[in-house]
Amino acid sequence: MKRVLISICCITSIVACNNKNKLPTGILNQERMQAVLWDMMQAQVYTNNFTKKDSSKNIVLENLKLQKEIFTIDHVSKEDFYNSYDYYKNHPELLKTVLDSMTAKVERDRNPEFMKKVKPIFHKKI
Repeated sequence: MKRVLISICCITSIVACNNKNKLPTGILNQERMQAVLWDMMQAQVYTNNFTKKDSSKNIVLENLKLQKEIFTIDHVSKEDFYNSYDYYKNHPELLKTVLDSMTAKVERDRNPEFMKKVKPIFHKKI
């Protein structure tokens, strides 16, 4: 009986650990979430910096138009994005990973020394 109990505990632990990184159905994976969230942030920056200078435009409506375009381009529904966003906000360790990846990408793109080192790697002839 003791062996059965220990076996059940071990199996339960293994299954629980394996499902830790599994996302619920309808939630964007980290890579997709990073891409869409980056586009959404860029749209917000654009509307804040450029659209607000034009008094004939409504910033909120312009941002909504850009969001709609982003959802179309990224092949993501508005509902899936916002459900995913809520999920990641409720799982800070996952959101941190997404945001850290975005930050690292920006740093790589802005660092000319990094690009000098990486560029030859991508242009090597195979």
